[in-house]
Amino acid sequence: MALVATTDDVAALSAELAAFATANPAIMTTVLGIAARVVGSERWGDDAATGQALFAAHVLYSTQPELAGSSAAGGGPIASMSLGPASVSYAAAAVASDSELSTTRWGQLYALLRSKIRGRGVAILARRHRRPR
Repeated sequence: MALVATTDDVAALSAELAAFATANPAIMTTVLGIAARVVGSERWGDDAATGQALFAAHVLYSTQPELAGSSAAGGGPIASMSLGPASVSYAAAAVASDSELSTTRWGQLYALLRSKIRGRGVAILARRHRRPR
């Protein structure tokens, strides 16, 4: 899988991501590497850089507290809630399932683009052979 998105591609998505990218280049490199494994340039073609940038932004907003607290985050996985003396905790998803992708606006956009990409499939027709009687 080829990395086609750059830190600049992710930073261009929002001011918060631009500031985060500048302050944390090592994290950006790691997240972009993960995005390249998820979004293959062979299958995604011209949309690979966009797909990688959106997936990276989703991962960053899902995992980095300074971004997750931002009003531009568009949500994030709910790890716990409290109301008075009662509280409940949830396990946050470690993988990007469809329901987990819906927790950030970047994940939602990634899922939308991915559905477009999945429509580009190749049909393989096979002839069914009969067994001799």
